[in-house]
Amino acid sequence: MSQDQDVRYLEDFLRLMPVFWKRLGESFHCQDDPGRRFTHAQFRVLMLTSHRDHWRMSDLAQRMALSPGSLTLMMDRLIEDGLISRGRSDSDRRVVIVRITPKGREMLASRRRALHRAATDHISRLAESERAEVIAAMGTMVRFLERYVADPTSQPPASQ
Repeated sequence: MSQDQDVRYLEDFLRLMPVFWKRLGESFHCQDDPGRRFTHAQFRVLMLTSHRDHWRMSDLAQRMALSPGSLTLMMDRLIEDGLISRGRSDSDRRVVIVRITPKGREMLASRRRALHRAATDHISRLAESERAEVIAAMGTMVRFLERYVADPTSQPPASQ
């Protein structure tokens, strides 16, 4: 495959992925409150906060690549909905700590099930061989992105 083709695939991927997320994002909406949209960013916050006992707001903002102000606005809504709790660190009162609540864990589990159903529905429409290719490609993309997220300063190797 040529480098030009590689670039076209990347451009197409970057162009289409937000559209795919938007369509898949319908599964994030709260069925019990049609006026309330549960966004992908809020889903990410719940996922991240569920992996630790607590997060410093500054660490969570950095991990999500958001400004602290943007994260605070998002957190205000999650706190209002009872999905996240916010407090101060016992060791340093200047540090803001956030935790997922039991209600937040329930919401996360519900949204995960909805996301899995939607993704499975889309993937099941593919032929068996295409499904295997998509799953393998997703695994490759996840490994690539995890390396980048783990070290955002990493650069791709220089071209020869």
